[in-house]
Amino acid sequence: MLSPSLGVVTAVRNRREHLSISAALLSRSPRHQRHLIVDWSSEPPLRPSELPADPRISLVRVEGERQWWHSRAYNQAIRHCRTDWILRCDADCLLHPSFFAALQLRPGTIQVVSLPGGLQGECQRESTGLIAAPRSSLLALGGFEPLLVGWGFEDTDLLERLFLAGHAVAALPDVGIEVLSHSDAWRRGDRRGLQLWLPPRLALEASHTANRWMAGWCRQRPGRRDLIDPGPGCIAGLPAEAWDQRQRALLAGALAVLIGRYGRRWAARLPIRLVDAAVRLLQLDPLVVPPASPTAADREPGGSGPGD
Repeated sequence: MLSPSLGVVTAVRNRREHLSISAALLSRSPRHQRHLIVDWSSEPPLRPSELPADPRISLVRVEGERQWWHSRAYNQAIRHCRTDWILRCDADCLLHPSFFAALQLRPGTIQVVSLPGGLQGECQRESTGLIAAPRSSLLALGGFEPLLVGWGFEDTDLLERLFLAGHAVAALPDVGIEVLSHSDAWRRGDRRGLQLWLPPRLALEASHTANRWMAGWCRQRPGRRDLIDPGPGCIAGLPAEAWDQRQRALLAGALAVLIGRYGRRWAARLPIRLVDAAVRLLQLDPLVVPPASPTAADREPGGSGPGD
């Protein structure tokens, strides 16, 4: 019986220094059959000559994106990588041959490096984002949730949805893994030309809180069953109530870091006009254009928001 084929997918925007190191190391392993790299509108565009001379490497260019969007970028990678199994590996993650030597693909099982929600696994590394899953399972769930924008929680959301769909969860090998260090500002994506009012860590906390709330909201709507890219305007189609709650979650995440649980309470009780103004002033939202209708002036002040 033939072994299942394995593809490694990496999505990147302007991190060519990290990618040059991680891709070169990955090329030393004979275990995978393909390395699919999505260039998410890097400036200048990533060139094949910057990558190792490995016939397993495929480069897919996505044009016209003004910001890093993790979920949509990796859905593009899953769509184009037609192997039985997919291993998601960020550009800053180094996988040595010893990792692949210990890797065992188990039917009906998804494998991760660190298990969220307090679960204890063999490997307790953080910030690698590694996940291995059958491509058919990722397709069945529509991949990553494209309404999660910015940084944080998209991996946990995907893992939880796979688990709820009946997959077992196991730990990836705890050998041969390194992470290239980088600042929190890098995690925020391409923010060149903007003056940041908050330290990057606070902006990341705000983004993670908003994505966690949005993931819960997304699971209550009719499920997606495809990987068609909804485009950069997909958030603009949110109902006004959902958009308001997302704005409150962004502000709550930042205020919670500053003043604890009272920050969440303030974000829940402020008139939506002030919430919108604060999110815009603090540059918590990476989106350029919010939904056009209804505007903040049309909506009622106050309302519920993220809990304590």
